Amino acid sequence: MDFAEPEVRAAGAAGLSSGLASGPTTGLAAGLAEGADASPGGFELTVVIPMYREAKRIERTLRDVVRTLSRWGRASEVVLVNDGSDDNTLQVVAPFVEAGSRLQGESDGEGARAGGAGQPRVRLVSYSPNRGKGAAVREGLAAARGRWVLVMDADNACRVGEVRKLFGLAQQRPEVGIVAGSRRTADADVRALATRRLTGDLFALALWALGLRLLRDTQCGFKLYQGGLGKLIATHARENGYCFDLEHLLIAKHAGYRVGEVGVAWEHRDGGQVRPIRDGLRMLSQAARLRWRWIVDRPRLDDATGLSASIIELRPQDASERGLGAGDARLVGLDGLADDEQGDPKAADGVGRGTARRAVVSGQ
Repeated sequence: MDFAEPEVRAAGAAGLSSGLASGPTTGLAAGLAEGADASPGGFELTVVIPMYREAKRIERTLRDVVRTLSRWGRASEVVLVNDGSDDNTLQVVAPFVEAGSRLQGESDGEGARAGGAGQPRVRLVSYSPNRGKGAAVREGLAAARGRWVLVMDADNACRVGEVRKLFGLAQQRPEVGIVAGSRRTADADVRALATRRLTGDLFALALWALGLRLLRDTQCGFKLYQGGLGKLIATHARENGYCFDLEHLLIAKHAGYRVGEVGVAWEHRDGGQVRPIRDGLRMLSQAARLRWRWIVDRPRLDDATGLSASIIELRPQDASERGLGAGDARLVGLDGLADDEQGDPKAADGVGRGTARRAVVSGQ
């Protein structure tokens, strides 16, 4: 897919941004951006996958993620966060974590490039009882060691290879702290039930009424964070429920970052924990509470108050107009992240199906 240069448009959230930000990143965002090239673990990318009762779906997703990142040729890791699951989720992911631990043991002494061209390291953060998806994502952001952190859903509705589209914007515009995958842009490829589309439209309309239309699609579970911003959000975020996405976007903009939105390929998967009507009403209640809290008790971030912010959207156009061709992904070194349309997500080499004797708590 060919992408044009990003078009910048002002955020539509009344009262939450004061027009279009211009010039270099300022305040706290600038300070974090200065250190963006370095990551504590030497990883280019961390993929965070929150899990709750995902025993039936997570193996297929992990095989797809491991296979895709193995082809990338860059240092990467996967952080699985078990949010108090009471099914066999831990037993299913244990072989992946054990394989990741062996990788680290075999590559000790090779420095930051350990595991660079092979399989990504797989680590596990696990706790009990269940605290909510927002808490799980927060734990994953805190544990991540990558320069960039991708948060994706365990159902693989949006496959990890789609991150190349998010990177395309992030690497063109360093002031962008979060790039969100979107199901509501013109270039998005969405396969979902009509009822799901309707509930999504109604929720977006309600957010607009609350003054929280921070993106066209705030709830897509596929977002790329600058590593330093991820740590900042992990420190200051509070929302444990499904409205955590809104809070993360608010913190990013409050810190002086811009947020980006790029259309992705997304396909509905059955078997999730979300119930559209019940959870939709709950999310609206949480969003209203967040809106009020953000007015009376927003987090205090050093040098970040009073900064305007904007949304950046990457729009597709004819390649001949912009000089972009099929090699667009090569500009950001992401050739290997393209999904193999013919590939079987179950066919990742080096990871067995065996049942572990115990849950592996960490692949440090």
